[in-house]
Amino acid sequence: MRANHRVVVVGAGISGLAAAAGILRRAKGAPLDLRVLEAAERPGGKIWTLRDEGVLHETGPNGWLDSAPSTGALVRHLGLDSKIVRADAAAERRFVLKHGDLTLLPANPAAFLRSPILSGRAKLRVAAELIVPRRDPAAGDESLADFGRRRLGAEALTWLLDPFVTGIHAGDPERISVTAAFPKIAALESKHGGLFRGMIAGGRARRRARAAGGRRGGGAAGPGGTLTSLEGGLRTLVEAIAELLGDRLLLGQPVEAVEPGGDDGSFIVRSADRCIEADQVVLAVPAPATAKLLQPFAQAAARACLAIPHAPVSVVETLFDRADVGADLTGFGFLCPGAEGRRILGSLWTSSIFPGARAPSGKVLLRTLVGGRRQSELALGSESDLLSLVLDELRVILAIEGSPERSFITRWQEAIPQYELGHCERVATIDRDLPARLHLVGNAFRGIGINDCTAAAEGVAERVVSGRGA
Repeated sequence: MRANHRVVVVGAGISGLAAAAGILRRAKGAPLDLRVLEAAERPGGKIWTLRDEGVLHETGPNGWLDSAPSTGALVRHLGLDSKIVRADAAAERRFVLKHGDLTLLPANPAAFLRSPILSGRAKLRVAAELIVPRRDPAAGDESLADFGRRRLGAEALTWLLDPFVTGIHAGDPERISVTAAFPKIAALESKHGGLFRGMIAGGRARRRARAAGGRRGGGAAGPGGTLTSLEGGLRTLVEAIAELLGDRLLLGQPVEAVEPGGDDGSFIVRSADRCIEADQVVLAVPAPATAKLLQPFAQAAARACLAIPHAPVSVVETLFDRADVGADLTGFGFLCPGAEGRRILGSLWTSSIFPGARAPSGKVLLRTLVGGRRQSELALGSESDLLSLVLDELRVILAIEGSPERSFITRWQEAIPQYELGHCERVATIDRDLPARLHLVGNAFRGIGINDCTAAAEGVAERVVSGRGA
């Protein structure tokens, strides 16, 4: 890295914070002028924890999966190992609402055969996936819905894949690109000819790795892992990075423009009251804000950013006395397939996932999501309307009597980027059009989870410090 290397990170959500922390760590004391500009008066973006008399309310994500290394490594570098909180083992029990009843998702093949989640005929159709021919890659992008119907059948799409998309993306499986949103699933077909063939190959590879003394990894189709958080909630992570950055983190500084600075490839970053020269810039703001900053000099990238839709979601958390909830809440929670016609996406049983860490003893904390791609208008209602809607649904599904002791509502108009058909092409366009030494990071591009964001941030930090792209 050159002497007096000037780096500006725009945005202090988890992607920007993790990128800044990674840059600092890799600089190893070399001359570095690092600034992180954040428009809001607090860091963290959608990640924040409200702490209210023994109740922890996450305004955004509920945690990260411990099977991917990037977030865990960040936590260790910050010295937060002792504050790690993992989900209770009972949280492995996950439910789907089917015909109004909570139906346990099967955890293994034997449980799948016994489960009422699919009819006997649909189970045979799933088994026939082994003989479904591989799709021609030249056929182009494919929605998750088309992929599911083709390989597993319509019933599996309705009761398994549809809620899967709801839980991760709050999306519409008819529009979500399987390659962009679930690349590991798509790779099972492209590399091995099918899902089951890929899982079998992955199992063999893991057994060989264990025999050779290697670590056990995640499954072939996904990372698995345990939902993980920190004492005090995810805000603890945000505050630790903010403390690390110190006066390098500038709050209340919305960036108005990023301008190429001349033949030397530098940039000028302008906020309301600052003009900062930078050798490298990291944009870590939502795609619409990124588009606005790119428009003057990278029009194709700006158009591609604007073409990434976002689903609005409201988070409604309600606190009840345990005696007021009739349902057995041993588990993670439930998701609602579109076929159920419910006005909620699902509900997580937060006090069961993290017993003793999120709510006082004897209380039940429920985290219910409203809106998403298919019911976006519901997420934009008033707080009173949202609370009434959620209570109407939960009273029926979970046999709740009475009113909540407390409620916490967070509304996000642009909550979750949607990786819809054509997303990979949009990201490729962005990559081609960006000038050297300007980097994008965030959940709008290559993964929406915390692990995706921290992994991408580490990659950006490496490129910034090594000078790649200069």
